[in-house]
Amino acid sequence: MCMLDRITSAHQNDWDVFIPFCLFAYRSSVHDSSRESPFYLIFCRTRLPIDSVLAPHRPTYSDGNDYAQDVKILLQEAWQAAHLAIDQAQTKQRRGFDKYTKNDNFAEGQTVLLYTPKIKQGRSRKLASPWTGPFELIEINVNHAYLQPSGQHLDRPMRVHANRLKAFEMPQEPATYATAEVDADIETTLAAAGSTQTPPEAPRPDRLNSTGSDDDSQSVELGFL
Repeated sequence: MCMLDRITSAHQNDWDVFIPFCLFAYRSSVHDSSRESPFYLIFCRTRLPIDSVLAPHRPTYSDGNDYAQDVKILLQEAWQAAHLAIDQAQTKQRRGFDKYTKNDNFAEGQTVLLYTPKIKQGRSRKLASPWTGPFELIEINVNHAYLQPSGQHLDRPMRVHANRLKAFEMPQEPATYATAEVDADIETTLAAAGSTQTPPEAPRPDRLNSTGSDDDSQSVELGFL
């Protein structure tokens, strides 16, 4: 798809025309993992004309059996070399990936949540939680863990990567207080302060004048004048 994306025109109506060219380039290119081209690993010979020109002189065979035996030996050597190169590439990739793995020191029997970013059809991604569960942790090793839903027993537990787990914490219910207890606490606080009077009533909006002050308070101040 990456190759088709680079060579397809802007209107994207001719992508099928370039499929043979992309397949030719993919099959004749040397891959980083195997260090050989897929065509060579199947036919044990070069594909491009320039490779035939630059390749060393090939021996001639008078008998087809000799040629078949020689190709068989070359293929076995190429396959062994490719298997070794792929194993080395996988080990390198695994080490690079494991550098960023996290291990929260999970224990067997612990309750965890599983990261599942896939959202069900018809639901909003903004409102949906990517964490599902809770699950019971049956077994864990360096990178993988085996889970089963809490309270259930599965013959074949789910095998997931440890990066997708996080510890499950039971949500705490908000504290509730009775109204009588709240009133008693308020009275106790006022009594300790030496006053049992209620706070003065705030002025009503309908009694405020244009300056924002109370009419009664203004009249009392004028009477003293």
